[in-house]
Amino acid sequence: MRTLRNYILEELDDNIFWLIDKWFERNEQQYKEFIELLVKSRENGDKVNVDDLKKNIKGTSLEKNLKEFVNFIDNEVHPTTNKDYLYSLKQIIEIVMGKKENNKYLNL
Repeated sequence: MRTLRNYILEELDDNIFWLIDKWFERNEQQYKEFIELLVKSRENGDKVNVDDLKKNIKGTSLEKNLKEFVNFIDNEVHPTTNKDYLYSLKQIIEIVMGKKENNKYLNL
């Protein structure tokens, strides 16, 4: 039997595009930065490296709002203090790139 938390996390995977759209609907600059991260990751053969992510977001508005972005996508109301946000961003990017069906982000 699945726990409620696992069920919610699985549902979030299904709704990740909606969550991303909601986050970026009022911030075109961060949206462009996120798309750029996806493009760079795809250029590396769909391999996402945390060190590369760190370099690629350095100085961007996405870097400034990384904690808020990741917590929003993960639906974390009370995030833990020791959360690895770069690793979480890596996972978000991998989920987006892994969903091939109806994925507008892969066709940009």
